[in-house]
Amino acid sequence: MSNSNPLLAQGANKKKKVPKKVAPSKKNKANKKITDAKAPPPPPEQRREKPEQALDGNAHYRHPLTVLTILLPLGLIAEVYRFLGNQNDALLVDETWAQAGAELGIQLPIIPLLVLIIACITVLLVRKMTWEFPSFFTIGKIAAWALVWATVRVVLGMTTDSITLDATSPPLINDQPEQELSLLGYIGLAMSGALQEELIFRGALIGATALLLKPFIKSWTVCLSIMVPVSAVIFALAHTSVINPAYNGMEIQMAQCVQHVIAGILYGIIFIRQGLAVSTLTHCFYNIAVYAQFAL
Repeated sequence: MSNSNPLLAQGANKKKKVPKKVAPSKKNKANKKITDAKAPPPPPEQRREKPEQALDGNAHYRHPLTVLTILLPLGLIAEVYRFLGNQNDALLVDETWAQAGAELGIQLPIIPLLVLIIACITVLLVRKMTWEFPSFFTIGKIAAWALVWATVRVVLGMTTDSITLDATSPPLINDQPEQELSLLGYIGLAMSGALQEELIFRGALIGATALLLKPFIKSWTVCLSIMVPVSAVIFALAHTSVINPAYNGMEIQMAQCVQHVIAGILYGIIFIRQGLAVSTLTHCFYNIAVYAQFAL
């Protein structure tokens, strides 16, 4: 006589039910996509950022093509104005830069503009930056910032009571009587002087020298903290006959020297934060404001 339970035997005979796989619905697929979109970004070493994107918000002001787009036409217009204003008897020639051009065998030296072009293209290639020209909105913002800083520069100059022709005139003004200079001559002189001085004292003395010091001084802050005041002092001395023979008989005067040192520091800070285009336009607007009182 079997003592097995018929209910258990009946249950054993039944096949075990295996749950069927349900195909994912459209709603589930959409939720998965949203979850994937919210996934954390890859680590920094896996991201390929453009070099200029790693900089601060002023990087587009300092972009080499932005600098070239603004300063190349400025330099060309300045030299044409100087020529039309009878400031010089040759086109694209400056006393200091002409000597360098003569040594290179260039009859009509355009050394400042060549230096600008070569430097901008070199930075683009070395840093592998995008070849993207600035928008009109960016150019407008650069001009607006330059006007603001030029106003600050005028105020700083007024505090020393030294905004005079003797205090700020470039070397070439001393070579000709003032009445021979037309309005175009003054404007061209103001523009070309600003471009050439910014290339030397900010682009070369601060930018290039800081790059040379970087292997020895690891901190950019220390490099720039050294070069900004050094370039400002050299900038002030370059406006006297101490190191610039073109300033005939213009010895060091404390008020003028202090003004130029302060101006050099201001231009240096602008150059570091917002680039060569903003510092050059600031310098240019200030020069035009100063020369306007003598040309009008």
